[in-house]
Amino acid sequence: MISEKHGDLLESGCDIIAHQMNLQGIMGGGIALQIAKKFPMVECKCLVYIIMFLSHTNKMDISLGGRVFFSREKDKDKEIVIANCFSQNEDFSTNYKWLKTCVSKLIKFAKEHDKKTIGIPYGYGCGIAKGKWEEVYKIFYKAFHFREDIELQIWKLDKGEKND
Repeated sequence: MISEKHGDLLESGCDIIAHQMNLQGIMGGGIALQIAKKFPMVECKCLVYIIMFLSHTNKMDISLGGRVFFSREKDKDKEIVIANCFSQNEDFSTNYKWLKTCVSKLIKFAKEHDKKTIGIPYGYGCGIAKGKWEEVYKIFYKAFHFREDIELQIWKLDKGEKND
């Protein structure tokens, strides 16, 4: 099931907050920057994950594409999982194939850990990464529209609101 919400995704209470991550692990803009500000260790954990991953491949490798690094964080006495979805090409553009793979991994993780809500920002992968919302939404729609066990919440800030 899919629902649209208005407000701050980082204050949503969703079990999992998913966002698009670049291959370099830089959280310098968009919702990624807001996550890095609210949960400073997430970016550090991502960089360690990337270093560990690359140390096994011995080269800068796009095989990070389609992977998801799940970081468990505390927010107001509740565990929240930040899903860092590596679905950007080396040039920082959205890779739809990798996004589909990440969405499958999100669902698998949610089922395995009894998580009921996944929140994403409206326009996921469509700002800095220049994705097309129609394409991105289609990927999420196919994965969640008929699901009853996991709700995908798409969070949109109202005009004038900012995450920072």
